[in-house]
Amino acid sequence: MVTVFNDLPDLSLIEIFSYLSCEDALWCFNNFNIRLAKLLTERGFYFHVNLSSTRYYRFKTFLSLLRFNEIQSLIIDCYSSPLQLKSWPYLPHLRILKVKGVRDFVDVYNFVRQHATTLIYLTVESSRYFETCGIGKKLCYPSWNLCEFINKILNHPCALRSLDLGMESSFFLHHWPFKTIQIPLLYLAITLDTADVLLNIMSTEPLQHTLEQLHIKLVHKSCLQDNLDAIHLLSEMKALHTLTFVKPFNWHSIGEWAFINLLTSSNIMPVLRRVNFSLVIDVNDLIQMRNSALFTDSRHIDVHYAFIVIDDRLHEELVNYVPCSSQSYSRQIASATFISDCWSDNQPFTTPGINYSRKPKTRQHLFYSLPWIFNEFFQLSVPDRCISELTVFAPSFPVMNFNSSRLIKLNMSDNLPSSITFLSQIVSSNKIRELHLYRCNRQISMNLPNVSHLILVDSLD
Repeated sequence: MVTVFNDLPDLSLIEIFSYLSCEDALWCFNNFNIRLAKLLTERGFYFHVNLSSTRYYRFKTFLSLLRFNEIQSLIIDCYSSPLQLKSWPYLPHLRILKVKGVRDFVDVYNFVRQHATTLIYLTVESSRYFETCGIGKKLCYPSWNLCEFINKILNHPCALRSLDLGMESSFFLHHWPFKTIQIPLLYLAITLDTADVLLNIMSTEPLQHTLEQLHIKLVHKSCLQDNLDAIHLLSEMKALHTLTFVKPFNWHSIGEWAFINLLTSSNIMPVLRRVNFSLVIDVNDLIQMRNSALFTDSRHIDVHYAFIVIDDRLHEELVNYVPCSSQSYSRQIASATFISDCWSDNQPFTTPGINYSRKPKTRQHLFYSLPWIFNEFFQLSVPDRCISELTVFAPSFPVMNFNSSRLIKLNMSDNLPSSITFLSQIVSSNKIRELHLYRCNRQISMNLPNVSHLILVDSLD
């Protein structure tokens, strides 16, 4: 008995479609027959379009195959593909736009304005092509900077409710000039220069009443303790139920824990239900953390964290102070202790975009809740090559079923395995999408089946 393709049941065809990209499915089966066209429609291939990897000549052909009146989401997630924005016509039902590796904010702005009445979710991610630098905080490339783009977007009435500008450390907002904006955002994700910009965002109307999720990455060293008094002047964030506040581990500001503890108090965030944070603290902060309202009050907050404790005490002396549960949530905690040697000023190489302060030999402790909730591992206070001892501690009780790590970026340098590959439950090889290699000139053996972006800096083999 011979079975031909047309005889396959719908469930088998749907299984085949699940392995195909939007480009492959439409290229192979569009207009094949009425049955396949119906299945493609039911599986959303005409509604949710991603042609990022399509070569130019094929992209032009695809435009004639698509049903523009049915497209609801458009994803352009390859670094070379934002040029597609100029080629797309008006999409009357477009609700979601995600663009990665943006090279010209003018094109993005023009496209957004064209779809202002329907576009609700906008994600614009930069890349290492962009860098905010200099005293004037000017963008090296392109001509528009992030502040200008936000100013254009937020001060024109439109349907937008979600704005995700990513958390790339090299591209951040250095100024928030608004007291009032036109758009009642529900979701905002952005990288900031200093903490006072965050407080300005939280003081903006109507965000005090509308914002439900706020995700912040702080990139440059600033004294958080200087902002404590300003927090007392904030009004209630009446709708905010999710907060992410992350910063690298390579710098420490006095008052980091006090800042987060005060910012998330019930006076400021009365309906808060989830917090994700990364900090550098000392042992006194750790002791105070255990009794914080974040873990004890009636809001029943789901807390995820990663923090470094700089202290020469042994791991066993600190672990009992680490909070592992709140009123309604119990967390499994993993940890590691590393000792770093001091290093001289005449290091033969430096890693682009990464700065380390010269420190004497010191012991540092990393504690983090499981699963790893962040999409990157935050830069440690020392390079991997200067870690002389690393001791990894498994969770204090057997690891039960939980969602896998969200880490999608992996950095390696100097032909050395990244220290995070030795830590418990952080790296899941099938989740890594971006691999950055610095000064790697020998073969490196890794099984990363889903890497789609490989970035080489001073790496030749």
